[in-house]
Amino acid sequence: MRQHWLMMGTFISLRQNLIPRRTGSHKITMKNSQGPVRLREGLAKSKNLVAIRVLKHIGPKYAQDYVSRFGFDPKKHQPYLSMALGVGEVTAMEMVSAYSVFANGGYLKKPYFIEKIIDSKGRKVKLSSALMNAEVPRIIDPRNAFIMTDMLKEVINTGTARKAKRLKRSDIAGKTGTTNNLIDAWFAGYNPDIVTVTWMGFPQPKPLGNKETGSRAALPIWIDYMEPILEDYPVKMLVEPEGILPLKVKESDGTLAGVNEPGIYEYFYDEFLPQNNAYFMIN
Repeated sequence: MRQHWLMMGTFISLRQNLIPRRTGSHKITMKNSQGPVRLREGLAKSKNLVAIRVLKHIGPKYAQDYVSRFGFDPKKHQPYLSMALGVGEVTAMEMVSAYSVFANGGYLKKPYFIEKIIDSKGRKVKLSSALMNAEVPRIIDPRNAFIMTDMLKEVINTGTARKAKRLKRSDIAGKTGTTNNLIDAWFAGYNPDIVTVTWMGFPQPKPLGNKETGSRAALPIWIDYMEPILEDYPVKMLVEPEGILPLKVKESDGTLAGVNEPGIYEYFYDEFLPQNNAYFMIN
């Protein structure tokens, strides 16, 4: 499968007149136009055009194949640009399993409901759930998981999930989600120890109501649920894997910043380090 590389500092154009018309059977309505913006910022602030442009760049068919790695049924995610706006069908359990890949460094593990069974003599009965997760495939590069987690922390630090900052945790990351026409509201959040997904919607799909987005409808539930639970888990960071390097880049164009120049630090794969003139923008 051909690989598609994007960096956190890649700039994405938000010019509306560049959106292709062919998006499947779903109508796309854009309400956020400014930019260009860095990929990190676009993710943090849930810019629809950023998601669409990235999907266009890598190709909807590639994306459809890629999501199957995370346990999603590709038949429920048709290869059109509207994938970027959440028109596919997923369950909360699928979302928990998928986000756990980022939380554990790249492994796809199967969720289960029964943690342990103790017999009348106090002996622990072995469960198939423990056995099936003993050896599981690593579906993405650990560097991918680490950098994605770093980006998803930005959602909480400066983006659509800023309300979660009240938890005062430096190890949590996540993403709000709002499907087209406000049908579903999501928040998926995690640290290396625990993944929790909250969903708000109707049994028979219909709009939730004006402004009922993931950050307004689903995120507060996640915060209230996680606040007491996280008290039992000390702050824990993903271990930085080998093969990545933090470099200072210019916030204005993503090129390398000089020693005395202002800038921000971003992680890069060793084999894909930016060049001095590596300004890259997706149109």
